[in-house]
Amino acid sequence: MYLLLIAGAIWHVLGVFQSVMRFSAAPLLIAIVFFQLREIYFSVSPKKYLVMTIWSVGVIVSSFVVEMIGEKTGIIFGNYHYCSVLKPVIRDVPLAIGFAWLNILLASMAVAAKLRLKSPFLLITVTALLMLAFDVVMEPAAVHLKYWTWSDGIITLRNYLAWLLLGFFYAWSGFLINVHRNLSNFVFHTFIAQFLYFFIITLFLCDKTDFHFHFLM
Repeated sequence: MYLLLIAGAIWHVLGVFQSVMRFSAAPLLIAIVFFQLREIYFSVSPKKYLVMTIWSVGVIVSSFVVEMIGEKTGIIFGNYHYCSVLKPVIRDVPLAIGFAWLNILLASMAVAAKLRLKSPFLLITVTALLMLAFDVVMEPAAVHLKYWTWSDGIITLRNYLAWLLLGFFYAWSGFLINVHRNLSNFVFHTFIAQFLYFFIITLFLCDKTDFHFHFLM
């Protein structure tokens, strides 16, 4: 995981294999989710398979719908539009986006679980904050990689508030079925590896205009 993603980040910095990187972006994201869930299914009893499946599909579908509404209206995250890199798309929203939400959620829950927080509220809150931190690092890189673009190059505070609230809701729903107790070291490392991927791209390729935040709702 580290070798693959860090190599990918370096390739972006060097400007090589760009067509391959664009083609593989969505499939790689979905594959990471597949392996995350595979690890979880290994650690739960067969009786929980159905619950985990319903929850996972629920996160994927609901987050995709939220993104669809947000992209069309600008109400939820602000004014943004998806580019043509992440394919296939449904109503202008990449299919992989729902998987991206589940990916970041599971990875953030795995990191929060490592902290062994006794308070459920703290566990859920830390998970949401980790998701927010991931998005802060990811946004400039995603814009540079042409995953999506913001109107006038402005990322609104509304985007980060929406990430925090949605992250809290999804983390709470996962806590209800004890997802955090069934996350392996692999899922933990998917957070670190992907965070490093976007951090390297943001650090070396994004200029100051990519950090143009608009602190108005």
